[in-house]
Amino acid sequence: MAGDFKLVQLDGFHLSSERTGNTRESGKKKDGGIVLFVNDRWCNPGHIHVKEQRCTRDIELLAVSIRPYYLPREFSHVIAIMRYIPPSANTDAACKLLHSVVAQLQTEHPQAFLLITGDFNHASLSATLPNFNQYVNC
Repeated sequence: MAGDFKLVQLDGFHLSSERTGNTRESGKKKDGGIVLFVNDRWCNPGHIHVKEQRCTRDIELLAVSIRPYYLPREFSHVIAIMRYIPPSANTDAACKLLHSVVAQLQTEHPQAFLLITGDFNHASLSATLPNFNQYVNC
C-alpha cells in the first residue's frame, strides 16, 4: 500500500512519521508521504517531535524537531523540514505555504537550526526564503 511507512524499518533508526499523504486533502489518486529516519546513535528517539505536517495538491511537508546528543551551543535543537513539490504543482502556492511554515517555526523556535531538504522540482525558493542558502543545485 502506498504511503504505508510502517512496513519500512531500519535497524538503529527511529521513524519520525508514518505518513503525510492524504488523498482526500491533496486530491491525489494515490497516497504519498514523507518520512525522516533518525539514527539512534545521533539522537535519543524521545527527543524527536513532529512540529508540522501538511499535504496539499501543491506540496507535501514534514517538519521535525530533533535534539541530537551533540550540538553547537548556539543552537537549541535542529528542525528538519522535508518537502516535496510535485512537477504539476502551483509553485506560488507551494512556496507561500513553505514560507508560512518556516516563518512560524522561526518565530516559535528562534534558537533552532533549520534545515530544509527535499525535491523542489521547478520551484525556485530564492525569492521566498532569501535568508537561506541553497547548497545543492541539481
